[in-house]
Amino acid sequence: MKFSPGDKVSFINEKQEGIVVKILPNNKVVVDIEDGFELTVSEKELVKSGMIEPQPKIDPVVKENKKDQETGDLIAICEINTAIIAAIPKSSGTVLTGTVVYYLINNTGQDLIFSFYARQKNNWQGIKYGTVKPGESFELTDYSRESLIDIHSFLFQGSLFAVQSESFPVVIRKEFGVMLPGLQNAKRDVPGLAAFASQVTVIADTNYDEPIVELKDLEAKFGREKKSTNQQSPKPPSFQEKHASRYGILENEKEIDLHIEELVRDFSGMANAEMLQVQMSRFSKEMDTAISRHFKKIVFIHGVGNGKLKNEIRKELRNYQGVAFRDADNRKYGSGATEVIFE
Repeated sequence: MKFSPGDKVSFINEKQEGIVVKILPNNKVVVDIEDGFELTVSEKELVKSGMIEPQPKIDPVVKENKKDQETGDLIAICEINTAIIAAIPKSSGTVLTGTVVYYLINNTGQDLIFSFYARQKNNWQGIKYGTVKPGESFELTDYSRESLIDIHSFLFQGSLFAVQSESFPVVIRKEFGVMLPGLQNAKRDVPGLAAFASQVTVIADTNYDEPIVELKDLEAKFGREKKSTNQQSPKPPSFQEKHASRYGILENEKEIDLHIEELVRDFSGMANAEMLQVQMSRFSKEMDTAISRHFKKIVFIHGVGNGKLKNEIRKELRNYQGVAFRDADNRKYGSGATEVIFE
């Protein structure tokens, strides 16, 4: 079937409509599906709205054509110095109903050694293991939507490998639930199917975040500042000076406020599940940072509310080795914070 710009179309395999905005070579068209978001699909995946047309038979040659299954730039969805697992649709015509492919993406500066498991009916099944080079991705597995119903959770275990390192390698263990790609949080600046990814951060390599400053350089800098300000009238202490225990040179404790208004500017259109996902993502990043920097203690302020965030945090903490947790100081936080102690 031939289409023209302006045609209203429906997807054959999904409850999704749009308008054709551009005709491309090789029987491809660009469809505006909602709010200006454009998706490149094959003409075989579409019908003009209001027309009934039988679902075409799948040509095995077309099915194996990698151009119809391009994922796009996976590294583009992964923040620098992190590694993520992303759930991406296998086909552009079945973003919400088709097969889901899980990828491990390494955007750190080191090799990532990993093992990956799925939990089904209280049994853990090994899925994949191996090494992912910096700047590369690895296809872990794929599932039909029906088979994902039986999956309780996934487990990632991994460590960044370097030939020489100043500290003992940290092994990360992270369990997370089933992720599904979708249209709601599609990334407009990411090409291909990666734009529809749902993802979880499994490693945050913070070793590259801040340059190492030699002690003699600090002494020279602050010594000069002290001499130059001796004759001046005293200034009120800065925020960092008031909170030396949190922002000192040898920082080993931290306080993190996980209230949603502290994490995103505008959350008025977010569902509760989306807010929780943002909060838990921040929790995971802060835990990874604390472990890699050998923190002694970290306090997560989660509030009281309905207790969902607190329960999720403590559920995740049980998956970490070498940590203990308890209610934070009641006099300071009431019952709205959890203190994590690194043993």
